[in-house]
Amino acid sequence: MKHIFTLCFALFAFAACGMSSKIDFSYAFATPHRVTAGRPDASDRTLIDLQQGSLKLSWTYDNLAMPNYPPLTFKTPTTQWRIQITPQVDGKSFIDSRWTRPDGFLPGMVNRYETNRTAICLEVLGGMTAALMRIDLVNDDTQPHQFALRCDAGWPSENPAWVDVSQYAGDNLQAGWKDRADRVLLLAVGADTYSLQTNGLPPGANTLLPVWNLKPGEKRTGWIVRPYRAYADELPALRTRDWTGEQAQGKQEWRKLLDSASQLTIPDSGAVNAYRACLADLFIMREPLADGRIIGVPGTEGYRAGNSAEPLIICVALDQNGYHKESAAASSVSFDMQADNGEKPLTYGLMPRGFGDCGLKNDDDMYGVFLPHNIWAVYADRCSLEAAEILGKKRDADELTKIYETARTDLLAALDRGAITGPNGRWIPGVPGKTSGSCWGVLNALSPCGLLPPDHELVTGTLRKIEANVSKGGQPIHTGWMADGAWVAITLDNIAEAHLARGEGDVAATYLTSTLNHGTPLYTWREERGLEPGAKKTSGDRQHLWTPVAVVRAMRDMMVLENGDGLELKSPPLFLRLSFGRILLS
Repeated sequence: MKHIFTLCFALFAFAACGMSSKIDFSYAFATPHRVTAGRPDASDRTLIDLQQGSLKLSWTYDNLAMPNYPPLTFKTPTTQWRIQITPQVDGKSFIDSRWTRPDGFLPGMVNRYETNRTAICLEVLGGMTAALMRIDLVNDDTQPHQFALRCDAGWPSENPAWVDVSQYAGDNLQAGWKDRADRVLLLAVGADTYSLQTNGLPPGANTLLPVWNLKPGEKRTGWIVRPYRAYADELPALRTRDWTGEQAQGKQEWRKLLDSASQLTIPDSGAVNAYRACLADLFIMREPLADGRIIGVPGTEGYRAGNSAEPLIICVALDQNGYHKESAAASSVSFDMQADNGEKPLTYGLMPRGFGDCGLKNDDDMYGVFLPHNIWAVYADRCSLEAAEILGKKRDADELTKIYETARTDLLAALDRGAITGPNGRWIPGVPGKTSGSCWGVLNALSPCGLLPPDHELVTGTLRKIEANVSKGGQPIHTGWMADGAWVAITLDNIAEAHLARGEGDVAATYLTSTLNHGTPLYTWREERGLEPGAKKTSGDRQHLWTPVAVVRAMRDMMVLENGDGLELKSPPLFLRLSFGRILLS
C-alpha cells in the first residue's frame, strides 16, 4: 500500500522559485574522494578515487559469494588491481579537475578536465558485464590537439604489445601474473592509436595509452572498459560491443530501482540528490553470499565484510523507504545465525564485559560493560515480545515479557545510577559512572529504542553535554574514536534523530545541512575525519556505509516519523522549506 503525504508551503523567501541548494560541500575532507561503481546487489565493484588532475580505479575479483568468506565475519576481499589514469592534452597533464555523480546521484562519477578550449569528460558507471568509462573529448580551439589517457597499472600487469608489438595490439592490459595470464584487466576502444612511438610500443610494460588526434572544432568519444570476467580470446568481440547501449542499460537499471523507493520532493536539488545517492549506495553496499542470499557490508573496501550486526542497519533504512522485500531478503542471514541464549536466569541484567568500538572506552580499556550495547539488547527483547504478540504466540509472549521487563528494569536503574552530573545536568556516559571515551549510542535510549521519553532529564542533559562541544562547521566533536574529530553519521543517527523525537526539527535540519556539506561532491563520506575543510586526518573506510544510511533515514523522518504503531506527519523543518515550492513524500 502506498501512502502519499503532500505538504505545500508558500513562504516568504529571498531566493527565487526553483531548485537552488544550500549543499556546497564546503567542509569536504582532503582528496582522494571515493565513490564505488557497480550494479545493485552485485559482487563486481569498482572503487574510484579522485584527486586534482587524475583518478584511480581499483578492484578485486574476490567477493563474498566465494566459500572462503563466511557470513557474519570480519573478513574482507583484498584489493588486487589498481590503475592510475591521467588525462593529457599535447603531452601535458591537467592541473585542475572537478567531479560529481551521473545524473547527480547514480553510483559512479563524472570527472571533467578543461584547459585552453580543450576538455575531457570521463563518466564511470557499472554496466551489465563491465565497469564502463565513457570518454568525451572536445577541441574548441582553432588548432589541432592530441588527447591521451595514460593508464598506469604497475606490476603485476602486462600490455601485450610490449611483449610483441608485431603480434599483439596495445589497446589492452592483461593480468600476466596472480591470475590467469590472459585475463583482460582493461580495454580501450575508439582511439586513433595506442602509442606515441613510431615503433608502436606503449610507454611501458604496464601502461595503456589510448591517443586521439582532434582537428579544430572536433568532438570524439571513446571508452575504457573493465570487464568483470573476460579473457584474451574475447577481445575481438569486446572491441565491437555496443558499450553505449550497455551504459544506457546500467543507468536504466539504477533509475528503475530508485524510482520504486519512497519519493521525496523538496525545493533543494542538492538535498534531493543526496537522498537518492545515499539510497543507491545502500544497494552498492549489499552483495550475494555463496548460497545466493544478500548481505550488507559497512564499507566498500576496508569494511567490505558481512559483519554480525551492521547489515541490519541497511534493512531498517530500506524498509522505511519502501523496499520491504529487499529489506526482508537481506535480514534473514542475521536472524538465521542467531545462537541459543542458553540457560540464563530471567533476572539477568546488563550484558557481560565485551568489546566497545565506536570510541567507547572503559577508562583506557576497549573492553567493558557498555550502556549502548545494553540499550540495543533490551530493545531487541522488546521487538521479540512484540513479534510474539503479533503472531499470537502466548507462551512465548509470557516468557519474553518477563525477560524484557527484568532487563528493562535493570537497564533503567543502571542508566540512573551510572549517570554523570555536570554543569548542564545529568548525562548518560558510555560506561556507568565513568566519563572515558565517546558517548556514541547513548541517545539511542530515546530514538529509536524508546526506553526513555523525549523530555527525560537524562536525554536533555546528554544533548547539552554533547552539544557543548561543536565545531565551526556544525559537528559535535568526539562522537566516535577521534577525540578531536567528528563521525558525521552519528551527528544524524544519534543527535539529529533525538531532536526529531523531541519535536525540534529545525535543529535536526541544521545537522543535516552540516553533514551533507562535510561529504564529497560524490555524496560519500569517510567514517571519521578532522573538523576543518579539506581535513587530511581521516579514519575508517574511504566510503563508509553509516552516513548514507543516516541521511536516508533522517530525511524520511523529517517528513513522516514513526510513533508507536502509526506514522506522525511532520511539518518539514526550515531547511526543507527554502523557498516557494512543493514538498512531497510518496
